[in-house]
Amino acid sequence: MSTLVVVGRLSRPQPKQILLRLPAALGLALLGAATGWLVMSQWTLVVIAVVAAAFIAVVAAAWLGFEAFVLLLLIASMLPLPTLTVGSVGFPLATAAIPLTLVAALVICRRRGLPLSVPYIWPYVALIVVGALSVAASYVFWDPRVGTSTERGYGHRWIGYQLTGLYLLAAPLLAYAGGVLTAQVARIGRIHALVFTALAGLSLALLVMWLQHPISPLDAFAQKSRTKSDNQWAAYCVVCAIAVLFTLRRPLSRFAGSVMLMFGSAATLIAYVLSGWVGLALAVTTLIWDRFRARGLMIWFGVVALIALPLQSIIVTIVTQRTLSHDTDRLGLWLSALIVWTKSPLIGVGSGNLASYMEAYNVFPLGIVLQGYQQPHNIFLEILAETGIIGILLLGIFLVLVLRKLWRFRSEDAMHNLAAKTALGVMVTGALIAAFGSGFLPTIASAGYNALPTVFVVWFLIGCGVGVTLRSDATSQRAPALPGGVNS
Repeated sequence: MSTLVVVGRLSRPQPKQILLRLPAALGLALLGAATGWLVMSQWTLVVIAVVAAAFIAVVAAAWLGFEAFVLLLLIASMLPLPTLTVGSVGFPLATAAIPLTLVAALVICRRRGLPLSVPYIWPYVALIVVGALSVAASYVFWDPRVGTSTERGYGHRWIGYQLTGLYLLAAPLLAYAGGVLTAQVARIGRIHALVFTALAGLSLALLVMWLQHPISPLDAFAQKSRTKSDNQWAAYCVVCAIAVLFTLRRPLSRFAGSVMLMFGSAATLIAYVLSGWVGLALAVTTLIWDRFRARGLMIWFGVVALIALPLQSIIVTIVTQRTLSHDTDRLGLWLSALIVWTKSPLIGVGSGNLASYMEAYNVFPLGIVLQGYQQPHNIFLEILAETGIIGILLLGIFLVLVLRKLWRFRSEDAMHNLAAKTALGVMVTGALIAAFGSGFLPTIASAGYNALPTVFVVWFLIGCGVGVTLRSDATSQRAPALPGGVNS
């Protein structure tokens, strides 16, 4: 039987092997702390935190195995744990969890003799190269109208700031690659089950917070007392629940999917975030078309119409509230981002530099801009402004290739279908949310370090979806041919 079929089983290391690893990890921690102190004392905490994360990873992987290690990083990244503060920025656990997951998957695949290739990464790698070139070019062709000190907010040219922007740009690719490789060696059903449980739990937590101070979402919006929790988890909970209900047939699975759908839908409604609603609507429509084709769409649109008719007054109130609020300012911010893009149309103004340029070329007055209007509220316009037309085209190629693979995939294995359809749903949802806000592809301008937990989970699930398609392809190629040309 192929090693691609036998997955998810790693023998636990012997205690002797674990003890041999601990001194190396401790030595690395001491070396890192000393290096951090010698280089710059303010970086000591950062170095110690990174090394401590690596040390914990070694111990967790040694005792629990690769599968549990990955799940530990995923679930812990989703929780509201304390962040590591560097200056005015708080970096979450996902900052280190993303590369750690990829490295662990690379090691396991190498030990099992599996191919280390990750499909469709060439356009995204080229995007990162363009981002690096744009940063280098920005030092040579810096716009004199854009300030280079912190007196005007973001306007400065500290290389650490821009390197952070490049890391944020690379984070989705690292998480995606980690998901692809993990799908080759882990029990994909267990990973999805625990991630789905965490999504349902986070949605339930949002509901509990609301129940402590129940208020209509419309009244909360008018009183500026909306829930501040991360509502994206609830949106992803809904789309994952739809994937479960459409692909799994067991009664227990359907019950779990129904519970997820109930918690996620309720939490999404009380959060009152239009970008989440739009993303969910398109994702659910995509999954229905993928599963039931035209007949399913007709039923879906009919259900939406029946729900909308008795809710006309509420819909009118929502539209009125939104048109009279600062939501319409997004149009001006989108225009500002396009103006910034014209300053360097081919390769952009450089990763990490958009916020600085938004201060100089914003259609809003500087006093308003410095209160938070450096963010265009459209992640694709941010990528366009920072990496130019070349960067956004490369990104588009990558997204189309991945979407096409997930869309076309069909398998007799229900768990493989679930992984692929989950990936398809969260990708569409994340892209639509990002088109009206942030996340999905984090940048400095949109405070992407705050979005790293959702970026990690979303792109890991997308990678898992692509990974199972590769595993199914490899299995079918290795399956013995039966009489009549039918494969088992």
